[in-house]
Order: sequence, then C-alpha cells, then structure tokens
Amino acid sequence: MTAIPTEVPIAFTSTRRRVLVAFLGLGAAAAAPRLARGQGTPTSDDGAIPYPTGADDLVLRVEDAGGFVPVEVNLTNVPRFSLYGDGRLILLVPDPEAFDPLASVRALMETRLSPAAVREVLAAAQTAGLLGGDQEYANAGVTDLPTTTITTNAGGAVSRVSAYGLGLPATEMTPARDRDALTRLAAFVAGLGDLDRVLTAADRPPAPEPYAIERLQLIVAPPNPNAEPVPDPAEWPLDTPLADLGDPADVGGISYPEASARCAVLAGEDAAALVDLLRAENPPAAWTSDGETFQVLFRPLLPDETGCPVAAATPAAG
Repeated sequence: MTAIPTEVPIAFTSTRRRVLVAFLGLGAAAAAPRLARGQGTPTSDDGAIPYPTGADDLVLRVEDAGGFVPVEVNLTNVPRFSLYGDGRLILLVPDPEAFDPLASVRALMETRLSPAAVREVLAAAQTAGLLGGDQEYANAGVTDLPTTTITTNAGGAVSRVSAYGLGLPATEMTPARDRDALTRLAAFVAGLGDLDRVLTAADRPPAPEPYAIERLQLIVAPPNPNAEPVPDPAEWPLDTPLADLGDPADVGGISYPEASARCAVLAGEDAAALVDLLRAENPPAAWTSDGETFQVLFRPLLPDETGCPVAAATPAAG
C-alpha cells in the first residue's frame, strides 16, 4: 500500500505560515467534535479495546492549532486524521510541493479501515499513552509553534492529549517526562502517516479517494483593508447575497470599524456547487455580491462536527 502522507511535523509550521499569509486575517477552530457513543460497542475476550461503532462517532483524531500564523489558519484548518466508528478514515493530504490556501477543501481524502485495523490503531494509541485520560506536554524553550491534540474515544472514555511543538527535537529545557511523551506521540503520529507501520498486510485500507464534502462552513467578511486587492473576483453563485448569508460571528481578527464577520453552514446543492468551484483548477480567491467584494473562508465539516458559532482562537503556548 502506498503510504498516506499525513506526517507533517517540522514542515507543517512553515507551510501553515506560507499558506495563510496569503489569506487575510481571521482565527478560530470551526467546531468542537461531538463525541457521541455509538449504537454498539464491540467487545471481545482477547483484550481488544472497545470503541463506539456509529458512523458519526469519532474514535481517534489528530489536529493542530495555534502557532505564529495569521488567525485565519484556525478557521480553515481541518484535522489531519479523523477515524470514525464504522472505520471511515478522513485524512488531510496536502501536496508538500505546492501552496494551496484551499487545501482544507481540495486535499481531504477518505478510506475505510476494517474493524481489525481499527483495533490495531487503538492498540498503538494505547502503547503511546493516549487512552489514559487528558494530558498536556510541551517542548520547552521553543515559541510560536502549533499544538497537536490527539483525541481518543475508546475503552469507555474520551481522552485528549495535547503536545506543543510535536515533531521538533526536544530541547535541554524539556523535562524528561515531556521528552519521553513527545517521542512516543511523534512516533504514533508518524505511524498514522504510514499505516504500513501500524497495520498487518491483511488489514491495510484501500488507497484514499477525495472526501465527499456534504457540508461547508463559511466565514464571510469584507476584504482586509491592509491586504493587496484580489484581481478578478468571481460573482457569488448562490441566491442569498453574501451580506445576508448566515449570522454575525465572533471571529477575532477580521472585524473592522464598519463591518464584522458572518458565519454560515451550507449543505445539499449549495455546498456541492461551491465545492465544484473550489476544486476547479483555478478557484476564485475573492467574491463579489450585489456590487461588493467579500473575503470568504471555506472549511469542510466532518461527520461529527456541527459548525458555527465560531470562537476566538487560543494563543499558542510558549
């Protein structure tokens, strides 16, 4: 099986910087995951870890947030790895050689793991210390880096383990406890980027295909007055004007004296029409609606996410 390139430790920060300097300036995570229990919870006598089996039940997620980046990065960023109870695996697979500000729409892929493969992934997570409750670790003495959060919903409990500066060599200032944990977590995340390391040959999934986006969260705002004008903005294709779309949203970094941001969640034909435009070879970088120009940030919603309201971004650790 071809490795799934979801490992982005050190290059990830610089990529996020490059990607989002080109955008305008917002900030916040789209929606907290809904960690519901599934209809069934598999159990066995062989020590396998039980987990919820509903199609929308999040079992394991790896996501990054924060760091010294324009605030819109956290509005458009999606988790790099989301595994659900029915084995559906949704991955962010950006092109490492190209900058794409619409990567969250254009680089989402999906495949499916068998129940045996899910159990193997959870066994690796347990070995990495991810099923023992909430924990926080930090690479001391480094600043402006993202925090990686690994959420597991297995063994009858939800655990969130966060690691600041994951993927960088530990500094001399990093306590031994954190240094050991960061090493384990980095190895686990690297294994998710190459499932050949984690799964037996019989349980490896098929090659990922583009994720079928069903819902989009949109943040709409006037262009940043300090940014360069975007040439040739596209005409907004939906019936509802951008000035009226959604509801006012508390989004740090894009409210100007005369205007503020709005947030909307679109589904069905409206979402499908926009996804087609955004996945085209030359997608629009800005939009006009009723004679006004707007900045629109797009963020696909995953099965367990609800979308708006948007909250302000959390500052990075340091």
